[in-house]
Amino acid sequence: MTHVLLIEPDAGVRMRLRKELGALAFLVSTAECGREGIRAVRGLRPDLVLLDLDLDDMDGLEVLGLLHTHGGPPIVAAVPAHDERRAVKALRAGADDCVSKPFQVTMLAARLDALARRLGRRPVLRVGDLTIDRAAHEVRLSNRPLRLRPREFELLCYLASREGRIISKRELQREIWDTPPGCVRTVDVHLSMLRKRLGESAARPRYLHSFRGVGVKLHAPGP
Repeated sequence: MTHVLLIEPDAGVRMRLRKELGALAFLVSTAECGREGIRAVRGLRPDLVLLDLDLDDMDGLEVLGLLHTHGGPPIVAAVPAHDERRAVKALRAGADDCVSKPFQVTMLAARLDALARRLGRRPVLRVGDLTIDRAAHEVRLSNRPLRLRPREFELLCYLASREGRIISKRELQREIWDTPPGCVRTVDVHLSMLRKRLGESAARPRYLHSFRGVGVKLHAPGP
């Protein structure tokens, strides 16, 4: 599974790309401005960055240069269609590829796939005896298939890609359900169902651990 960080100021575009790329076997995290994107690259360590150069808080080329200079992940720059001059500037500033806006998602996914292949990314996540194949939409625990609903699957993928990190329920609500902060009851219900699928409980966790008032994390059980 390829983890893409989308740095995009338009909330509608962020929502659409996260859903459409997610359906095409990408894990997508988002940031709405340059500074947030730089922090997300350092904290989340994505495989690829899709960077819209038209940011509100910083010059997109400046963000691109900072990420490139500090050895960040490969960057795909998004530039307006037919703006060849800007695409050339982006490539010279360190972009590994350029795509045109407005996005044609099928072509965008193909370009991201090609870049991911050059990176040698594996499409499978493994956490202990838990194996998650996002492209095939399959999960196995100790080689036994688990049947998950779509939201449960997305939730598991999000946690597994951040193995060992405590993730707040507000972050899960924002990234998986794309809803503003507020009631996290939906998150609680899905975490409870996911625990049942994994054959554990909140009182006796193996993979999924809760931290009251902080969040949850997924990690492999000890020997």
